[in-house]
Amino acid sequence: MSGTPLRGRPYTPLILFLSGGQFLVTTDFSMVGTVLPRIGADLHVTPAGLSGVVAAYAVVYASLLICGGRVADLWGQRRSCLLGLTVFATATLGVVCAPDFAMLLAARAAQGLGAAFISPAAFSLMHTSIPEGAERHRAYRIFGSLQGAAAITGPLIAGNLTTAFGWRSAYWIEIVLTAILLTALPRVVPRRTSTRPGRLDVAGAVLIAAGITLFVIAVSGFGAALTTRARAGCGVLAVAAFLALFHVERRSAAPLIPPRLFSHPRVLTGCLGTGMAMASSASLFLLPSILMQQMLGWTAAAAGLGMLPHSLAGVLAGQSLGRLLGRFPLAQTMAWAFGLLIAGLLLYAVTMTSELTYWRTILAPMTIAGAGSLLAVMLTMADAAATVADDEQGIVSALGFTAQQIGIAIGSAILLSALATPGTAAAGSGPGRAFAIAAGIAAMGFICAVGLRQVLVGRAGTRAIASPRS
Repeated sequence: MSGTPLRGRPYTPLILFLSGGQFLVTTDFSMVGTVLPRIGADLHVTPAGLSGVVAAYAVVYASLLICGGRVADLWGQRRSCLLGLTVFATATLGVVCAPDFAMLLAARAAQGLGAAFISPAAFSLMHTSIPEGAERHRAYRIFGSLQGAAAITGPLIAGNLTTAFGWRSAYWIEIVLTAILLTALPRVVPRRTSTRPGRLDVAGAVLIAAGITLFVIAVSGFGAALTTRARAGCGVLAVAAFLALFHVERRSAAPLIPPRLFSHPRVLTGCLGTGMAMASSASLFLLPSILMQQMLGWTAAAAGLGMLPHSLAGVLAGQSLGRLLGRFPLAQTMAWAFGLLIAGLLLYAVTMTSELTYWRTILAPMTIAGAGSLLAVMLTMADAAATVADDEQGIVSALGFTAQQIGIAIGSAILLSALATPGTAAAGSGPGRAFAIAAGIAAMGFICAVGLRQVLVGRAGTRAIASPRS
């Protein structure tokens, strides 16, 4: 889509702002694996229960992203960013001050609420305010590079702060970043970009939030907190919520998700691919840091340094995004990305033996899978956004981020459970099983993002934007 470019203004400050918004959200997730062991020790939480720290954030984030994307389309990205950053900063203070695990989960959920308004507004600015071609390619390159950089700063700084001052000190990183973005917002974000007349579909927002929340809880079990019967009940309620949503949206004059979006196969396959890429990539953020601390005996600071190759691979992959989008067909590039991700995860799985060493079992697969993960997520997001109008970029961005967070919540629960499940006497049996499952999920993502896309779209007939080419 052509967007509504900011004529006469430099694009770099805006690109840095929108990239910084997602950098903040990514930093939060990337450092969770580093602080989880210390949270468990400090608050006396089991490894399975610790998945709730990830899920509390991810479930709220996922369930409200679509509402946040609609708000960005209706009220403008500037207001949506302001609201999200303010809530996120307040919630992060709550994380720092949480006296017990229940309050920590509540604060993490509030962080997810703030992030649900930040992400779709920031990502949609790339399509509504930056022109096609070289400038948008540059925006994708910087956006992707900063996501890789977030994977560096999160584990590295959080690990050192956690070792020196405790896990709570790590969250001051986010408070500082949020303050910087709030200060820059009035200077770099235009007052009105790509808004559309209408009102927020409150009934639809409530139903979709309830449906997504109940679905994720039913599948993940929220750690080990719910019985099988309770999870089944949540599943039934989720189905009921989605059926009610379908009924309400059919009759709504201004539906939360415009039905015409479902006529775009690339929106569907892009979101499915994004979700599965993130579900498998949860293993890359969570498991290596836990392995380094619990099985190799490293400190949190050392584990943060150990994650550095993953992060550098993400930065280099992000730097290549603009060139890839301009030179190669998107389906081909997505296939390469998923291939790298699957190869890295399988390498992790087969090298998990009783003789665990960093150089042998972590470094190479971390580098390969780290590059593939960032490319797969960014390219599937770009594909989903490629065929929709400017005034629907917010909602499509929200759909993509919703798919990511559902993938994170489900993937982290499945993989942490596989890690904790008793197996053979080999030290690497649990991690090996977890990485093999992650590789299977990534393969399903490849089938959806590349194979199903080719079936639904074919090689001709769909219009593509100048950056991500068909």
